[in-house]
Amino acid sequence: MSIAPHVLVTEPLAGRVAGAVVALAEDRVHHLRRVLRLAEGDALSLTDGAGASADAQLVGDGARLSADAVVAPTSGMRLVLAQALSKGRRAEDAVRTACELGVDRLVPVVAERTQGRPDARGAEAVVERWRAVAAAALEQSRGVRLAAVDEPIATRALATRPVEAGAVRLVAVPGAAPLPDVLRDALAHVLSDVLRDALAGEVVVAIGPEGGWSPQEVDGFVAAGWLPIGLGPTVLRTEHAGPAAVAVIAAAAGRWSAAAAPQQDTAGEPSTGGTL
Repeated sequence: MSIAPHVLVTEPLAGRVAGAVVALAEDRVHHLRRVLRLAEGDALSLTDGAGASADAQLVGDGARLSADAVVAPTSGMRLVLAQALSKGRRAEDAVRTACELGVDRLVPVVAERTQGRPDARGAEAVVERWRAVAAAALEQSRGVRLAAVDEPIATRALATRPVEAGAVRLVAVPGAAPLPDVLRDALAHVLSDVLRDALAGEVVVAIGPEGGWSPQEVDGFVAAGWLPIGLGPTVLRTEHAGPAAVAVIAAAAGRWSAAAAPQQDTAGEPSTGGTL
C-alpha cells in the first residue's frame, strides 16, 4: 500500500472540518498529477506548516478534507540551528537534514572562514533557497511545523545578540566537553523551570563552516556566555555536524517520545498532552 503524498499548503488548516476544500499551489498540482500520476480522488496528507494536518483527497486544483484537521501539541522549547555558510550546497544539506529532524528555526551565519561571502542580493538568495529546502524537507519527512529562516548574520552579531531568559546557547568546538554531558547540566534547569512549566525556551546550536570557527570567534562566543560542545571523538563535516547536534538535543528534550506525536482525543479536539 502506497503512502499518500504529504503536501504543504498555504491556507491555515486549524478548525477545518471534513468536506472543506483547500486550494493547492499550481506547481504542487502539476507535481501531483503529472509527476506522481495521481488521479481525481486519490489520497493526500496536508499540513499548513503551523502544526495542523489533515487527510484529504485530490479534487480538481485543490484537496477536499476527508477528516477533521488535527493540531499537533506545541513544545515549550524551540530548537534553533545557526549554520555557517559554506561553499557549494553543504549548508543546504545541513538545513535539509535538520528540518527532517524537526528544527524550529534556521540562522544562516557569515563566518570569518565562509567562502564566497554573500552581498545583499546573495543574502536574499540564501534565505529564499533555505526556505525552499525547508519546505521540501517538511513534505519529505511528513512534518507539520515549517522551520523559519532568519536573515544571514555575522558571527559576532550572532554571539552578542540579546536572548530571552532560559535560553541555552551552544557552539560546536572540537575537543570541548561532549554534547550529552553539557546538555545534562544545561538542560537540567531549563527542563525543570521552562519546559515543565510550559514557558517558552530556546536551545541554539552554532556550527562553523569548513575549517571551523576561528579562535577569535570561539573566544567571542565564550565571552558572550555560549557553552562549547564537542560532537564525538571524530571530526564531522560541517553539513553533518548540525544535524548530529540537532538529533542529540531533540532526543534529550523528549521530542522523539511517542507522546509528542500529533494526537486527537475522543471529543475531536487536538491533544496537548505529552512531553517536548
